[in-house]
Amino acid sequence: MSAEQANVIRVMLGAWNRGDIDAVVATATDSLEWHPLVVTAIEGDGHIFRGHAGFREFVEGWTNTWETWNLEVEEFREIGDQLLALTHVTAKGRGSGIEFDQAMAHLFEFDGDLICRAQSFLQRDAAVSFAERRAETA
Repeated sequence: MSAEQANVIRVMLGAWNRGDIDAVVATATDSLEWHPLVVTAIEGDGHIFRGHAGFREFVEGWTNTWETWNLEVEEFREIGDQLLALTHVTAKGRGSGIEFDQAMAHLFEFDGDLICRAQSFLQRDAAVSFAERRAETA
């Protein structure tokens, strides 16, 4: 695993936790593919947000739903050319007040030292299996 890439993820998640979307976007390529778990789970369409503009669109909807959202990295795993971040997430719904406290996983791919693809998973085992399948076909 590239220490630089792990640092990029730490920087990105720190910016995400602070709500600094410009700093998050700065860690990604212009052709970023963002595969958010929650949108897929709710809408069921596997919607992918593309590029910086697509990511900003995602964030706009996200901030309307969640009052707080905090991701902490517990472990990194290198799987092929991908970096899997095992995280713990705490959140509070805006309006509903529903609380979310969950172990998750986030799979990242890079173009150089910038994130070009990110996907989130509720089940860590599913994330590992998915990452291994992607690594085999790469």
